[in-house]
Amino acid sequence: MNSIMGDLPPHKNSSDIITSLSKSAIKITPKRLEMFHQECLILNFLYKNSLVMIYASAGSGKSWFAYSLCNLLLKLHSNITIRYLDADNGIRTLKNRNIDIVLKNTKFNAYQINGSKDFDIFKKLKKYNLKNEIIIIDSIRNFMSHVNLISDKEVMNFLNDLQEIRNSGGTIIFLHHQPKQITGENNKAYKGSTAFIDSVDEAYFLNNTSKNNQEFIICLEPQKCRDETKTTAFLLDTSGLDLKILDEKTTKFSVLSEKEQITINLVCEIINSTKKINQSNLAKKLCLIANQRAYDVVGKNSLWKLLDSFDGICFKISKDSSLKNQKFFTSL
Repeated sequence: MNSIMGDLPPHKNSSDIITSLSKSAIKITPKRLEMFHQECLILNFLYKNSLVMIYASAGSGKSWFAYSLCNLLLKLHSNITIRYLDADNGIRTLKNRNIDIVLKNTKFNAYQINGSKDFDIFKKLKKYNLKNEIIIIDSIRNFMSHVNLISDKEVMNFLNDLQEIRNSGGTIIFLHHQPKQITGENNKAYKGSTAFIDSVDEAYFLNNTSKNNQEFIICLEPQKCRDETKTTAFLLDTSGLDLKILDEKTTKFSVLSEKEQITINLVCEIINSTKKINQSNLAKKLCLIANQRAYDVVGKNSLWKLLDSFDGICFKISKDSSLKNQKFFTSL
């Protein structure tokens, strides 16, 4: 072949060909990994240098939560600066939501911004050193008026700028919306293409389980569960933008349906009254009490999986090898 086409030109050294040809590639080395320190902002919920989506239906309290989260983060970490880009709320709403509380902190900067005019602001921001900076975007759709939200290609191109901000040291949280939901139901879907969830480090579905306008119980369920993220529930006091992380039991209860909550409460009642009961008798007693009180509880197929998730939290589950590994439930 060479005799016909001539000798091939000499090749360049290819030991680091990708870095030399690429506009963005940074070689991953053991030393680079060793030097990287993953800093946790809120354990099992938020990490520095991450790109996070928080989404919910309209009126769920996304902005309430975001401003309160800023207040909490500034109390926990003295070395961070937060920039809140609010393209969704009017000045009256912001005043009524007491954001002056967090504005008193000089490391918190809030901006009313027209997302349609400043759709390219993230392309500009990625050129800056944003280490120890947290960018909150409320909400992302306001900056995407020129983007087809159901197009993977267009959404991915837009979110690439946010990924570059993350890669250069920044932490980004953007709020997003859901399609209209059926009353009383929620499929936990977000609006737009799969590129939204594919492009982020974590996506949280926000669920406000409280009907109280003064205090919200807000539960955030991770949809990707990367980097040891877990479902986290917060108690939000709207009068002071005060956010408190709730314990594991309250968190687990907050994501249950009404039927599941009734089931767990009845099971705890039975176990506490008997101290110890096997699986078969527990199922019989549960069915009996539910019928007597006209309660709707989960079926057997779902029951055992539900109870397993509360082992060590509401009761203890053990197996007796002498009784063919029969399950027993005892009170804590």
